[in-house]
Amino acid sequence: MTTPELLENIPMHKEVCLLEDPIMFRFKGFINLSKLYNDAVSFLEDREFTLYEKKHKDKPDLLYKEVDIKLRAERKESEYVLDIIEVEIHINEFEAQNKSGELAGKGLLEITITPCLHLDYLGRFKSSGLRKFFGSIYHWFMNKEVLEKSAKPLVNTCLQLLEVFKRDLGLAASIKA
Repeated sequence: MTTPELLENIPMHKEVCLLEDPIMFRFKGFINLSKLYNDAVSFLEDREFTLYEKKHKDKPDLLYKEVDIKLRAERKESEYVLDIIEVEIHINEFEAQNKSGELAGKGLLEITITPCLHLDYLGRFKSSGLRKFFGSIYHWFMNKEVLEKSAKPLVNTCLQLLEVFKRDLGLAASIKA
């Protein structure tokens, strides 16, 4: 699932995705967008992630509506490691109905979940040559610990989030990870 070479040498000062391909899920049928969105936000907030909505776009059409939502969830694992989950929800041909305050209807749904890590996200080891030297030693020493304590649990959190989406849609679907 993860790229071993990548995880053995996670670079500092840079956001790195933990999977070669993101977790993708496709569904055609009835979608309760309000429930899907709210449950995803609750799931991530319960796990102490801070959420940022990077994009929320609705394209109304005469017959269909296109919805595009991009969420970024960040959690400071330590002063050195930042966990990041990118979630993209895209719905085509959405025949939306607004019943009792919930946006729901039939459509083609695609969800993409991408787990990433950012080491030395505060940039503490960037400022001078001496700090860069000590930072490289610290980084080399911390890589294995980061893999065990952050990378694997973060990927598992993404798979649990996928299960939340599947539960909200009332089905079991194939995972492309």
